[in-house]
Amino acid sequence: MDFGWVFIRGSFAGLYACLLLGHGAFAQGSMDWKSCKPGNDVPEVRAIADCTELINAGSLSEVDRAQAYYRRGAAYWRKEGYADAIADESKAIELDAKFADAYVRRGAAYFGTGDNKSAIADLTKAIELDPDSKRAYIDRSSARYRERDAGGALTDANKAVEIDPGFPTAHFVLANAYSLSQEQSKASAELDKLMKIAPKVGFDGFKVRGFVFEQKSDFSGAIADYTRWAAIDPQSALPYAARANARQHNHANDAAIADATRSIEIDPTFGRAYRIRGLARVEKSELSGAIADYTSAIQIDPRLPANYRLRAKAYQLTGKFDEAIADLSKLIELNGKDVDAYRHRRSVYLLKHDNDAALADDERARELTWQGSGVGPYKTSPLKGPLLTIIQQQKPWLYRPCSPIGSGPNGLLPTVCASSHPK
Repeated sequence: MDFGWVFIRGSFAGLYACLLLGHGAFAQGSMDWKSCKPGNDVPEVRAIADCTELINAGSLSEVDRAQAYYRRGAAYWRKEGYADAIADESKAIELDAKFADAYVRRGAAYFGTGDNKSAIADLTKAIELDPDSKRAYIDRSSARYRERDAGGALTDANKAVEIDPGFPTAHFVLANAYSLSQEQSKASAELDKLMKIAPKVGFDGFKVRGFVFEQKSDFSGAIADYTRWAAIDPQSALPYAARANARQHNHANDAAIADATRSIEIDPTFGRAYRIRGLARVEKSELSGAIADYTSAIQIDPRLPANYRLRAKAYQLTGKFDEAIADLSKLIELNGKDVDAYRHRRSVYLLKHDNDAALADDERARELTWQGSGVGPYKTSPLKGPLLTIIQQQKPWLYRPCSPIGSGPNGLLPTVCASSHPK
């Protein structure tokens, strides 16, 4: 099993723990300060509103303003508002250049946008300021995992476990690091250790264990843990989205849609809930509803690649090839080295019988794959004619990315996924 879902962000987003440490002197006895902190008794929407009120009041010291920006940034981060989180944490750092936790949170937000190098830089700065920051080591291990730096990921994860052996997330990233190092027995052992740690809270406990249940395809266990999380934190949109995700993976799509809708009712700006509801609607063949949900998610965060990828698949399934190509082109604009985006766009061009464009995307995907192998400079294939013939001979349905409702000959589901398109 590949345990790589770094930063414990769920299969689609954000599940790693957020311990908001104290920093600076706070206004004493203020309910605003108490609720300007997302946690088991303060949902993210309320924390953002109350932190904003504190910031706008204009009466805080610089240290307290830094704390308010940090806490609001943490609330944004928990709900995948990465751009807002980066802006707030940057403001906190501007006000207090030695605010280690703000560097940790900004690093996590950079990671959420796919900017691994900026994430590692911020987390390294956080460790310089606070060498005992388990979260900084956890997060840097995750970023190094994504960069395929097995040694660095393993070193950081081991340090996090050394600092706090009772913290579930530390064992999770260590399992990831062992998996990257091809030490699967050790990876499994770390997950076993994690599962033996009895959860005491929602976000840091039941969420983490629930996701591990989900990765083991134990959806009943995952749903039970997410239900416990919702009981602890009933006004947060996060546990309902997590439970919707588990139910969608278990093909309980009506229940998934109900949970995702509840999450959206609590927080209409929570993009992940729209994305999960879209996936459930695709599986129910409700493609127009799915496209609407993905569009809402894109409007909330236009820079998150997953939403364009999913909407492109939905457009393709409805025969709207130009719209699918536009979304895949946006993916390439966001990341010019997205091999799967080129391969997917190639397949849509084939469906449009635009062979020249398909061939160009195929060539670019091959070039990027070659460059990623590190074996030397790429040379354009002289066999374009035969290559095009090979592509054209493939049945178009085979190029359709994996989809719960895609159909091939005799109504069979497609067997070739985005990650295994013909190379």
